[in-house]
Amino acid sequence: MGEIHSAYILSTEHRPNSSTFVKVDTIPIIDLSQTSQKNLISEIGKACEEWGFFHIINHGVSSDLINKVANETKKLFELSMEEKKKLRRDAVNATGYHDSEHTNLTRDWKEVYDCLINEGIQYPSTDDPNDLDL
Repeated sequence: MGEIHSAYILSTEHRPNSSTFVKVDTIPIIDLSQTSQKNLISEIGKACEEWGFFHIINHGVSSDLINKVANETKKLFELSMEEKKKLRRDAVNATGYHDSEHTNLTRDWKEVYDCLINEGIQYPSTDDPNDLDL
């Protein structure tokens, strides 16, 4: 493994300070089956303000669907860079693959695939990525 490119190295003032880390047992868990909408809204708001994310349970999405989405996502990001570049977002298409976001003038260590889900969306008739028939 070679050296880390300087574009990925945070300046000292932007690096996390480990003395400010707080150890916790778990991230917030939001149960969508609860009957109090007011309580649910309050829990989501608190989790967003204090953590920025949360874990949802009892959401009604099957484990099979979750696993399928995870597997397809894994396949997408395992594509060669040449293949991923064919999916790149650009000035005309705001959705697609990208890997060049920056935070505090430092390149982020992530890959992203932005997509929009619209009502009436059409899906390919097979799992073949080259299938253009709907």
